[in-house]
Amino acid sequence: MSLISRRSFLTVSVAGQALGLAACGGGSAGSPPAPAPLPAPAPAPVPPAPIPPPTATPAPPPAAADWNLGPALYLVANGQVSLDLATSLPSGYAKGGVFGVDASGTPLPAGLTLTPAGLLSAEPGASLGSLAGLVFSYQEP
Repeated sequence: MSLISRRSFLTVSVAGQALGLAACGGGSAGSPPAPAPLPAPAPAPVPPAPIPPPTATPAPPPAAADWNLGPALYLVANGQVSLDLATSLPSGYAKGGVFGVDASGTPLPAGLTLTPAGLLSAEPGASLGSLAGLVFSYQEP
């Protein structure tokens, strides 16, 4: 059995280590390896969408104006043949619109007619009876 001297053992060990380094590129005399590239910076976060200013609440439609034709209808019922409702419109309404009888009220009694221009007419000698609940409508031009 042969004995290896300590010096021989260390020489073989160091040589083996050097071969291992050369195999992985660690012991070469060339230029050092290039550094790894830096990671790309993370993109900036997208800013939140701007909050739009609050919109103004639209004004509610004006309340229906009272349109009282009591005395005028009394004249029609007592023999006057026609009445122009356009002359009786409440202030602030534009003239030239379309008149009608609103479905929420009672219909015109027999013998009484209303044109879209607002001419309310009674046939001569018509018995009109009660006009309670009659509701007129008007569409501005």
